[in-house]
Amino acid sequence: MPNKEKELKRMLDELKEGKSEEEVQKEFDQLFKKDNWETSSQAKIPEIRKEAVTSLSDEKNPLVLLAEENGAFRALMKTIRMDLNHEDEVSLHMLKETLQRIQILSLHYDKMQKLIFPLLDKYGIDKLSFYKEKEDHVLVSLKQIKVKNDAGINPFLYIDEIKAVLDEIESNIVYENRFFFPVLEDNMDEIALFELYIQERMMGFALIRL
Repeated sequence: MPNKEKELKRMLDELKEGKSEEEVQKEFDQLFKKDNWETSSQAKIPEIRKEAVTSLSDEKNPLVLLAEENGAFRALMKTIRMDLNHEDEVSLHMLKETLQRIQILSLHYDKMQKLIFPLLDKYGIDKLSFYKEKEDHVLVSLKQIKVKNDAGINPFLYIDEIKAVLDEIESNIVYENRFFFPVLEDNMDEIALFELYIQERMMGFALIRL
């Protein structure tokens, strides 16, 4: 019967040795659809941690990738704020495009709620429903902005609404970068990080390319 931690360690080593991410992802998907995993004892887990000599590179560290998404969202929001300060045809055209692009934030929040929040709950972080509500409120606001943007309504007519949601997004980014991700970094070993990386990759990335 296969052992989950040993299989993850093997796949992690293969990835480091140059095996393509597509092959590793396919193997991961096939193996983890099965329900015949043998759970190793807690005593064996430190051995696995000790054997993992090198850590995941930043390109494959799922927490770094989420933080990079936040950096990309900040850059996009900076562009939106700059265009909001110039009510001309060029800025208007740019705003229509950037307000559409920022809708991909829904993917980032989907990963937070499906992958990150369960881990935070596991490590004893409470009041996660509060943060989920904050994210859900942002998504509702973005959908309302999308409806207006798709209808061709001039963004300068609902500028306060746009600025408000940008402030909310920034607030959530601060929580993630300064609190959530460091908590996980302190508690997750390399095997857990690799598993999270594969799960993130299967869901996709927002505004960044690997």
